[in-house]
Amino acid sequence: FYARIFSTDEIRHTLYGSAEKSVKYSAEANSEVYKTMLEEGIKEFEKCKNEMNYSVKNDAENITNNGNSNNKQNSVLSGKIESGILGAPDAASGGGVIFDATFLKRSHREKIINAFNKKDCIFILLYSKIYDEKEEFIIKRLEGRFSKSGGGDLKDYSEADTSVYFNQKNYFEEPSEYELEVLLTSSAKKDGDNSFYSHTVMPFFIKIDAADELKERFNSLMNSLKI
Repeated sequence: FYARIFSTDEIRHTLYGSAEKSVKYSAEANSEVYKTMLEEGIKEFEKCKNEMNYSVKNDAENITNNGNSNNKQNSVLSGKIESGILGAPDAASGGGVIFDATFLKRSHREKIINAFNKKDCIFILLYSKIYDEKEEFIIKRLEGRFSKSGGGDLKDYSEADTSVYFNQKNYFEEPSEYELEVLLTSSAKKDGDNSFYSHTVMPFFIKIDAADELKERFNSLMNSLKI
């Protein structure tokens, strides 16, 4: 997707380094971490959007200057620009943002959702669900993370172990598709019921099985998005 990832684990590490866990995971720290993630993510999103708009404008000017004799081509181009589907950021400039966090509380998720209200983007809320009957797989995965043989090549800033997991379960608020209603309403009203955005720029609520291997979880996401 050429998206930039904003991870609470990495942001927490950057802000608090080797501080005690009681400091790094305090209510004040959590608030600052989520605030920083949202601010930086919005900044990156706006940057991508501006680069896309610049690309669209340049494409339009180039075709207009080089193809005035082809009125049909210019007409099609104009229609695409009005719909917002012509032009896209290249691989170097990025194509979106990913917020990687536990989002245990609905209030955490609402801040992100509300921030992207009326932003004309495809918003995906991906819920990696831990089913009770498969919890043992998650526990083994967490235990393996800190064993000598369980490490991988990817840098992992997370310090979550089984004790953190069981503690978080106590105040976890399960997400639902109804949390995206504000985006659904916004999309439908943007330019009327027959607008381009009312039919294509719709939010997705996708649930995948957290016990699956990474490749299987990725394929589940792609299948849900019909990609």
